Amino acid sequence: MSLSFLNNHASVHAELDKYEDGLSKYEEIKRRLDILIENFKNAKEIEVQNASFLYDGTYASTIGTIKTSLDNLKIKLEDSAKIAKRQKEIAELIDKGKIHSGLAVLLLKRLSLAYSQKHKNKYKLGTTPDDNVNYTNIYKENYTPQGLIVIGDQVLITAYSKDKKNSKIYVYNTNNPNKNYSVLLDNNSHLGGITYDEENHVLLITGAKGHVNAYSLDAINNASLTAKKNEVLDIADNQNFKLNSTINMNYNMMDSGKTTTGYNAATVYYDNKDKKMYIAQFSNDGKMVTGDVKFDKATGTYSLENASTSNIDSSIQGISTYHKDDKTYLVESRSYGANKSHITVRDISNGVDNSTVVGSKNLGHEYSEAIHVDDNGKALVLYEGGKFGQYENTEMVDINDLIKNGNGKAAKLNVETKYDKGYETKEGYDIYS
Repeated sequence: MSLSFLNNHASVHAELDKYEDGLSKYEEIKRRLDILIENFKNAKEIEVQNASFLYDGTYASTIGTIKTSLDNLKIKLEDSAKIAKRQKEIAELIDKGKIHSGLAVLLLKRLSLAYSQKHKNKYKLGTTPDDNVNYTNIYKENYTPQGLIVIGDQVLITAYSKDKKNSKIYVYNTNNPNKNYSVLLDNNSHLGGITYDEENHVLLITGAKGHVNAYSLDAINNASLTAKKNEVLDIADNQNFKLNSTINMNYNMMDSGKTTTGYNAATVYYDNKDKKMYIAQFSNDGKMVTGDVKFDKATGTYSLENASTSNIDSSIQGISTYHKDDKTYLVESRSYGANKSHITVRDISNGVDNSTVVGSKNLGHEYSEAIHVDDNGKALVLYEGGKFGQYENTEMVDINDLIKNGNGKAAKLNVETKYDKGYETKEGYDIYS
C-alpha cells in the first residue's frame, strides 16, 4: 500500500471526524430548534393580539427577528447533516476499496465548498462578477437606477420611479436569472446609494433630507424564497423589514430636530473593516460626512457617532472604499451632464481631510452612478440614462491599475444644482438639477 494512499485515507477520516460529533447531536438540536421556533411563533401571535400592553409592536418585531435567525440556523444544520451523511458514505466507499482515496479527498473538498458557497458567502460582500449586468428592465418600468452593491452571488440595484411610485431594489442573481426579482421600498424619494452591514445583514440606503434608511436583508431573502422570476415583492408591512436609523448627512441636527443644514445624501458607503460610514453630497462644493456606525441590537437602531464634515470632490454619485497594503482608498464615481464620467481614487489612510489623489480615469459614458469595489480591487460601475444617452449595462474597472498608473489629478466637473443655487424644496435641498 503506497504512502500516498495512506495519507489520503487519513485525510478522508480527518475530514470525517470534524462532522461526526455534530451529526450525532443533530437530531436533538433540530428537535429543540423546532420547539423554540414554535414557541416564538405563539408568543408573537399573543403579542399581536395584545399590542396595547406589550411595547407597541417592538416585542413582536424582536421575536420575529429571533425566529428568522433560528430558521436560518435550522437550514444550516440540515445542510450540515446532509454533508456529514455524504462524507460518511464516501469514507465507507474508500474503506471498501470502491473509490480511490484521491477521488475521495476531492469529493470531500467539493462538499465543503458547496456549503461555503451556499452559506458563508451568502451574506458577504461579493466579488465583482465576470460579466457585466444588464438592467434594461429597470428602464422599461420607468425607473432610474442609482445605487449598486454586490452581496454573495447577487447584484442589488436601487432605483426611483419617474412616475412617483415607490422606489425599488432590483435583485439580479449572477448564477441564475430565473431568481431575479425586485423589492418595493416604503417611500418614493429620489434615493441614491446603497451599502451593506455584513455583520447584521442590513442594507443602508440614502433617502430624502439627507437620511440613511435601514432594511433587513434577511427579511428580503426570506420573502424571496418562493418568488417567481421578476416578481415584485411588497413586504413594507413586514415588521422585520425596516429598522430604525438616525443616520443623516445633517449629523449636527440629528438630535435637535431643527431645520436641516441642506446637506442631502447622494450616496453612502459603510466600510465593514473600519466600521466607518462615508456619506457624500452631490454638488459643486462637494461635502462628505464621516463617522463611526453603531447598531443597537436591542432596539434595532443605527446611529452615527464622532461625525465630521470634510470638503471633497464635486459631482460625486457613488463611493466605495478599498483596502490594500495597509492603505485605505476612497473610490469615487463622478459625473454631471454631458461630461464624461470620471473615477477618482484618494488615499484616505490619514483621514479624508488629509487625503491625496493617487489615481483617476475618464470613463466611456456620461451618467455614472454607483460603484462597487471588491477585495481584489475590481470595480463595477452603474450608469443611469439622460438626454445624452441611456446606458443599460454596468462597466468594469481595475482600481489597482488606476493606483499603479495614477496621474494624481481629479477632474473638475462643474455642477449647478438647486442646492448650489440655494433653493429649498419640500425634501430639504434638492441635490439634483
